[in-house]
Parts: sequence; C-alpha cells; structure tokens
Amino acid sequence: MKILDDFKKLDILDDSKLQLFIEQLNLNTFEVTSDFDEFENWCTQNSIEMLDGKQLLTFIRFSANYVSDRRDKKEGLDKLKNELFGHKELPPNLSTNWEKLRTIIDKSDDFILNMKQQDLTQIGKKLSHFGLVCDVRPVFDLHRDNVLKLLYPIVLNIRHNESIETLSLELSEENLREIFEEAKFALKKLDILKKNIYTSKDAKDV
Repeated sequence: MKILDDFKKLDILDDSKLQLFIEQLNLNTFEVTSDFDEFENWCTQNSIEMLDGKQLLTFIRFSANYVSDRRDKKEGLDKLKNELFGHKELPPNLSTNWEKLRTIIDKSDDFILNMKQQDLTQIGKKLSHFGLVCDVRPVFDLHRDNVLKLLYPIVLNIRHNESIETLSLELSEENLREIFEEAKFALKKLDILKKNIYTSKDAKDV
C-alpha cells in the first residue's frame, strides 16, 4: 500500500531533523511555487533525497488534513492509526514512526491552520481582472435620418487567475443595480461576521 510506503519515509527524520522539519512546516504556507522551492532547499541542506522529502511532505499533508477534520487531534490520530494499521499492535519500527507522526501533528498548528485556510479559499477561481464600461448605442429610424432612442448598455469584463481570456457580459441598468445591492448586502454580512468573531475572541481572552 503506497500510503504505508509514504509513512515509512518518517525513517529519514532523526530527532534533530524531526524538530527542523516541524519548524519548516510551520514557517511555510505552501501557497506558491517558491514555498516548495524553499522546502527543496531545506531537503538539500539536511541531506534528504528530494523524492523522499516530497513523499514525506505529501503524507504529512494528508495526515494533517485527516486529523484536523475530526473533533480533536486525539480522536483524529486514533482514527488515522486504525485506518492505517487496524487494531493490531505496531512493531517497534512502525511504532517509532507513529510517535514521530504524533509529534509532528501535535506541534504543527500553524501548518495545519494554513492548510485549512487554503482549502477555504480555493472554492472557486480567483478574480484577477474586473471592469465596467458604460456605453451609448443609438437606435435609428429605418431611413437612418433620426435617432429614435438611446440605449445605455453596461459591459462587465471579468478574467480569473487561471485564464488569459476576458469574459465580457452585457448588463442592463437593472442588472447593475441588482449587483450593487448584492455587493452592499455581502459587505454588510462580512462586517457582522468579523465583528462577531472579534467579539468572541476578545471574550475568550478576558
């Protein structure tokens, strides 16, 4: 089973490397390519084979996600252990690695919270460009001698972070007012959420 092979990659961490690995996790958000470059540099500096280091990191990310989805760390670790090994007693080599994993999970709160934050912000594509263009379009009579009416279309230009193409949508004035009201409502909800969260935090700190 591949996941057990990845679990055995914990062999590469002695006591000193274990603490350094935990520090590296907590300092690195792994949100951009440079974060992984930094991890690769760390592997090189600590004489860890790049493939082994990446497999270990993948396993730790999986384990941290699994554990953090449970009610608390203890329950999460117990369930993970049962998933990996059942209820059988672990031999000494696997038992040693399990204690290393437990230590990593216990001491990597910043890393786990960063991963959770990434998951919550990756629901959809990110907006990279947004623009509104107001236009005027005349409607002429059939002889094109007179302007019968003026139309005022609004063009919404949107591009997300995974595309180089801009999507253009034509809005009516009514559409624009609806978007405006929805935006005001969303901002109001954000203010309420932030206020309640900060109030709850302040109450806990008292």
